[in-house]
Amino acid sequence: MNKITSEILKKSDTLCLAPWLSIHTWPNGNTYPCCTYDSLDPIGNVNENTLEEIWNNDRYTEIRAQMLNGVKPKGCSRCYKIEETNVKVNSYRQKINKDFIQHADLINHTQPDGYLEAFDLRLWDFRISNFCNLKCRSCGIELSSSWHSDSIELGYTNVPEKALISVTERKDFLSQIQPHYDKVEEIYFAGGEPLIMPEHYQMLDELIKTGNTSCRLRYSTNFTKLKFGKKSVIDYWKLFPNKQIFISLDGIGKTGEYVRKGLNTEQLYKNIHEYYESGLFIRDLNSETHNSRELYINSGLGIMVTYGTLNFLHLFDTILDLHRNNIVSNCQGAPMRVWFSPIMYPLCYDAGRLPNNIKNQFFNRLNTFESELEEQGIHPYVIEDTLEKLKEVYNTSTTRGYDEEEMQNLIEITKSLDKIRKESFEECLGQYYSSPKVFIDNSENLISKL
Repeated sequence: MNKITSEILKKSDTLCLAPWLSIHTWPNGNTYPCCTYDSLDPIGNVNENTLEEIWNNDRYTEIRAQMLNGVKPKGCSRCYKIEETNVKVNSYRQKINKDFIQHADLINHTQPDGYLEAFDLRLWDFRISNFCNLKCRSCGIELSSSWHSDSIELGYTNVPEKALISVTERKDFLSQIQPHYDKVEEIYFAGGEPLIMPEHYQMLDELIKTGNTSCRLRYSTNFTKLKFGKKSVIDYWKLFPNKQIFISLDGIGKTGEYVRKGLNTEQLYKNIHEYYESGLFIRDLNSETHNSRELYINSGLGIMVTYGTLNFLHLFDTILDLHRNNIVSNCQGAPMRVWFSPIMYPLCYDAGRLPNNIKNQFFNRLNTFESELEEQGIHPYVIEDTLEKLKEVYNTSTTRGYDEEEMQNLIEITKSLDKIRKESFEECLGQYYSSPKVFIDNSENLISKL
């Protein structure tokens, strides 16, 4: 094998630095190279082996060896597929390679069979527990403790006895990462909900104790709680200058609170404004750079809207409401971007499975949405960015066809959860859908891609 340099790594369509830098864990102990790896195909489990044992087990060494030989590991297909079909969006593989390019030489110290002696975890993505105060309809007990009672009532099998699932039940897990605090360069906190997890604050305390406050912190958080007991996350963040926070939501008002049970839109907005007012985020309305494209694009704060079958048509109203409440940039508020993340599983929540008539409704509003944004006084480049992302949402939905079986599943699970949660589909989503029956009406032809 030729020596791998940073330039070769940049051009490679196979190599990914994740298997040389990271182990990703789930609350049930399952481990993967990263969070985009096939979750149905774990490479190990920390309840059975230590992180160091997993580092060079048969599965992990095989993945490294495949990449060294120009073979794309099957479990990494999500990134490769993004790269093959969407030149405008970077895959997680490409992001990791860019952010950790300085470690390209690690690949050259790997044995032909994938064995890597250096065990330095520089990228952490430990989903410590499923502790969460919300229960999104597309989620489940694996990643939300709040789902426990609903899982039992729905008759799901293999529901754990306790609502809380945590890798810290293996008492030495946190001690296993102790030697890596001075080496870690980035930690991705997700959930469950990281801002209410005690382990999240323990890890920040250790970083402070070690003196590694330059470590990049990345978050996917519902942002509904900014305090854990007497601990304020804003006070902690004052010590960490390098952070990226994505506030995750499925929508706002009745629709968003229906899809994401437990959400209070008013409280969420209060928390976001509290963060602005803390001084941690640029919010100088008189700043000459405030409306610059560069500041907007490189902002360390963003809204990540998770979308699927239920909130597909709600995306437009979500964007408008975020602007009206000065949550995202309308040139009078903060320069925060909105992103969209598709639900791929469970299949019944995948927007690609929707009938054509619903996709056509999305297309039709998209064609008139520019004028709606202009009426809000939103800056042209923000409008351009928003429309580009919505076009990608639509195009992504057309890559998969209508699935009547999954839409029937959606209707059944929706009715069951409505009964358990004492909610009403018609009341909360009625402005978009007359009843759940719309999900099996595929009568209209699909409009061509934009």
